[in-house]
Amino acid sequence: MLTKADGVVICTPEYHRAIPAIVKNLFEYLDDEKDQIEDIPFALISAVESNWGGVAAQSTYLQMLRVLRAWVVPDQVFIPRASSIFLDDGTVADESYLERIKKLTNKLIKAAELFMSFRSA
Repeated sequence: MLTKADGVVICTPEYHRAIPAIVKNLFEYLDDEKDQIEDIPFALISAVESNWGGVAAQSTYLQMLRVLRAWVVPDQVFIPRASSIFLDDGTVADESYLERIKKLTNKLIKAAELFMSFRSA
């Protein structure tokens, strides 16, 4: 299913300065499918409880996606202290993060449209 996407948003936690093991396994599986995700843009968001906002996890994703020849939107969103940003009822306490996510997804949509035009040409 991932190989059929026009664009992908990865919103990840970070565990012990690493990505979740199940996601790592997905990327290991995709190593055999490199040519199928080469023209799919990815956007990265991390939401964690630390003050660092998931920098280590996003660094890992960037490395893996580059090896897989995927294109990553140059901007990322880091959300530190996520439980204070996202409230129990699902609302966002700090609207600046919502704006960052909207900007990132708009860039992803533009990139997806651009890559789709390349594929159809």
